[in-house]
Amino acid sequence: MTTKKYLTELESYFEYGTDIKARRVFLAADVDEDYHYIIKGLHYLSDTKDPIEVYITTFGGDIYDAFGIYDTIVSLENHVTTIAVGKVMSAGTLILSAGDERISYPNTYFMCHECSYDMPEVKHKEMKSAVTHADDIMDRLVEVMASRTNLEIRRWKSMLKNPDVYFDAEKALEIGLITKIKE
Repeated sequence: MTTKKYLTELESYFEYGTDIKARRVFLAADVDEDYHYIIKGLHYLSDTKDPIEVYITTFGGDIYDAFGIYDTIVSLENHVTTIAVGKVMSAGTLILSAGDERISYPNTYFMCHECSYDMPEVKHKEMKSAVTHADDIMDRLVEVMASRTNLEIRRWKSMLKNPDVYFDAEKALEIGLITKIKE
């Protein structure tokens, strides 16, 4: 097969982080405004009942976008396996938790922390509203993580009060963030 023909064939299977032939979606960047490509890939692959794999390696990103990907994964009728590779941090841990099965490579590291926000110059009443909303988002994050892991809400709240909390695959397995370490 010529290189040009191979690339054309490869491009038909791999578009915007979706390997159509292997039924895999790759989140290998910050979770940001380009998250719609992940959602499009997931919906494209959900046209059959075949399993889908989502590979995740990210420093994290926007919590709203992470919830969008999370909600998409859990709403699919397909069996979705999320796979942690290298680093799954911040918003990435929420997305990872969405999988029906959650696998990690043995040398992957994880990080969780409370949500952070960029707040432009706002008036006092606007700031009060923003803080209330931020509290609601944190409460929702803690509820979701508690529902998808072995840690209770109070343990997640306690853990997320700390600065960045780093842990390895063994700890992720212990707390139920993952269901298996890949051999």
